[in-house]
Amino acid sequence: MDTLLSIIIALSFGGAATLAIWLLVEAADAVLRKKRTEGEDDGFGGGFGY
Repeated sequence: MDTLLSIIIALSFGGAATLAIWLLVEAADAVLRKKRTEGEDDGFGGGFGY
């Protein structure tokens, strides 16, 4: 029973670590995507911020 409990705990921590890494990657991707689209010209060129 102790072995089963330790396996469940290890899998839980492994899943939590995987989720944390995935969230970091998604956040970094969102930041990079925002930086990449900020510099794009929308074709209007008026500078009104629309």
